[in-house]
Amino acid sequence: MDIQVSPRRADSISVSDAVVAAHRVIEESGLDYVLHPMGTCIEGEPRQLYDVAARIHAVLAEMGYARIGVTLKVDDRRDKVQHMRDKIEVVERKLRG
Repeated sequence: MDIQVSPRRADSISVSDAVVAAHRVIEESGLDYVLHPMGTCIEGEPRQLYDVAARIHAVLAEMGYARIGVTLKVDDRRDKVQHMRDKIEVVERKLRG
């Protein structure tokens, strides 16, 4: 799952505090993840992933954000076991040609 948080608060346009809070939730989950400039990719079972997203949303609400945007992209491949790193390796191998 790729998750991006876009909360809004009247006193600041920065979201770095929210990203830090979200990452604490992700780290506490014990799931594998990769932080990237526009969000975070997290690997796990669907139930685990949705639980993490719900917890992130709750933490941001507790922090006082008046508006909380959360974007999720889920890739649930069922025909074979594939990890985040596998998808990257396939593309890198093809780039090397």
